[in-house]
Amino acid sequence: MHSASMTFSKSRPVARFLRVANSRQARRGRFFATRTKPRALPSDMALLSDDIAYFAEKRQTSVSLRTLTKTGSGELLEQSPPVDEAATRASTQQRMLMQVAMFLHRELPIRLAHRVRDLDNIPYLSGSKSTRDVRQMYARSFEEIRAAPTPNNPRREDYFAELLGNIYRRHATVLLMMARSAYELRSSGIFADSTADFAAQEEIHTFLDGFYMSRIGIRVLIGQYLALREEPLGLDSGYVGLICKKTSPAEVARRAVEDAKFMCERRYGKAPEVTFHGRTDLSFQYVPTHMHYILLELLKNSMRATVEYHQKSNGGSEG
Repeated sequence: MHSASMTFSKSRPVARFLRVANSRQARRGRFFATRTKPRALPSDMALLSDDIAYFAEKRQTSVSLRTLTKTGSGELLEQSPPVDEAATRASTQQRMLMQVAMFLHRELPIRLAHRVRDLDNIPYLSGSKSTRDVRQMYARSFEEIRAAPTPNNPRREDYFAELLGNIYRRHATVLLMMARSAYELRSSGIFADSTADFAAQEEIHTFLDGFYMSRIGIRVLIGQYLALREEPLGLDSGYVGLICKKTSPAEVARRAVEDAKFMCERRYGKAPEVTFHGRTDLSFQYVPTHMHYILLELLKNSMRATVEYHQKSNGGSEG
């Protein structure tokens, strides 16, 4: 295992040099062939294919909400001693942020490489423009994090936080882009025979479910880190970054109901009533914004279906 890894590592610089030379020659040829109508040059991210494949073979580190909370509270600082003089002088808050940042500096390339490999292998969708654009986005983020210096002092941690903030905002469009890719596939008519292609469609749905779950994991890790850098809400807030240690499902549900009713009334002029049952006094550790999003989507669909059902039952009348 170790000898194979070393051989692979030694061969990468040679392969990279050859690809650089070939890429430059290809770009030079394309430039002179298209002077009247310039084309965008291919990204050098293609040269990272070996690195992406290497990191995609690494195992992702499982991280629980409990671990995120304990790390964000500074309870695990003894596991990461200061690495230089600047880090030694840093405050407890800064040391905690550096601990989280250094973990993300190691972990995110692995997770991003896994997503790039997934997008290369996604059935039917890998060749669509939208999917290729998403793949390029993940590869670009992989490249940027790999090129960033290890955030082991306050100055480097500041730079790394800015980098992850840009990546977090950039990846906000991934859901829309993948939805567009699926729409393009349906519009192509490739699944005109729904019976014959049911298995293929099921394979795509299974893949997308796994891809979206993995995306959530990446966004939680980055979002938690960025939230830890913001002004604390106070000791009594119960929040550690994005995580609330005493999340009330009933309170989150009430807010989601109000938001869903507002949307339903704006669309249909009315909204069904929602009642609450069971233990409304319970609380647990969770990310309230994620719970709100899940409940809001469920309630929006339920309210729409309820209103449309009763409109049909009443012959399309508004009553």
